[in-house]
Amino acid sequence: MRVAVLGMGAMGSRMALSLLKAGHSVVVWNRTPGRATHLIEQGASVAATPYDAAKDADIVLSVVRDNEASRRVWLSPDDGALMAMSAGAIGIESSTLTPNWVRELASTLAARGIRFLDAPVVGTRAQADAMTLIHLVGGDEATMVGARPVLSAIGNVAHHVGVPGSGAALKLLVNALLSIQVAAIGELLGAAERLGVDRRRAGEVIAEMPSCSASAKGATIAMLARNFAPAFPVELVKKDLSYLASGIEPSALPISVAASGVFARAIQAGFANENMTAVAKVYD
Repeated sequence: MRVAVLGMGAMGSRMALSLLKAGHSVVVWNRTPGRATHLIEQGASVAATPYDAAKDADIVLSVVRDNEASRRVWLSPDDGALMAMSAGAIGIESSTLTPNWVRELASTLAARGIRFLDAPVVGTRAQADAMTLIHLVGGDEATMVGARPVLSAIGNVAHHVGVPGSGAALKLLVNALLSIQVAAIGELLGAAERLGVDRRRAGEVIAEMPSCSASAKGATIAMLARNFAPAFPVELVKKDLSYLASGIEPSALPISVAASGVFARAIQAGFANENMTAVAKVYD
C-alpha cells in the first residue's frame, strides 16, 4: 500500500520505519524535514507538504503533537492533506487528541468520502521499534479491516472500542492512569524521606510490592536512578490530562485533576521537557 505518514516525532518516525520494513511504499512529511533523513536511507520519500504526502496515498496516517497540529496537517486551506485525498482513501489519526476534535475531523473527512479511524497507540519507544504497539481504534469495523495491513505493521494488538472519538477518549484514560501512578510514586518517595525512611530503600521495597504495577515499578526505578531523559515529557503529560478534563466535569475527575496540578508544579519548576518521572523532583 502507499502510505503517507505525517509527523516524524519519536513515534511517527518509528511507525514509518515499521511500515517500510513491512514492504509498504511510504511518503513522509515533517515540519522539520531533516528528521526524515534516516528514513530516506531506508527507502522513504519525503514530501514538502501534507498535501504532497497525501496525494495518491491509500492511507494517510497522522502522528502529531496536539489538536492544533492535527487540524493544520489535515485541514489547512493552503496545504492540508484532506484536499489531496481521493474518495475511498483512509485517514488514520494516531495522535493523542480530544475526542471532540477527533469527531469533528471524522465528520469533515466523511463529507469528502474519506474513510476514517482514530487509532492512537499505547506503548513505549522500544515497543514501537519492535512493532508491538497497541492500537485503540474508533471507527467503522469495515474500515479497520481495510487498514489492517498498516495497523498490523505498527502494532500487534488493535482493540476496536467504538465510533470515532472512542479511541481518543480511551487513550486519554490510559494516559491518565499512568500519570496518576507516576505522580503517586514521586509523592510517596518524598513522603518516605520526610518520615525518616531512606528514599532509595523505600523505593526498592515499594517496587517489589504486589500493589505496585509494572508501570509504577518502572517509574520508581527511574526516579531512584535520577533518570529523567525524555520519553514522555512532563509538558505532554499535562497536555493529555488537560485534554481529559476538557470534556468532563472536574468533580468527576478529582484524582486526575490533582495529578494534573502536580505536573503543572513540575512545569513551573522548570522540568517541562524532562521525562514524566521528573515529577519526583517536586518533592525533593
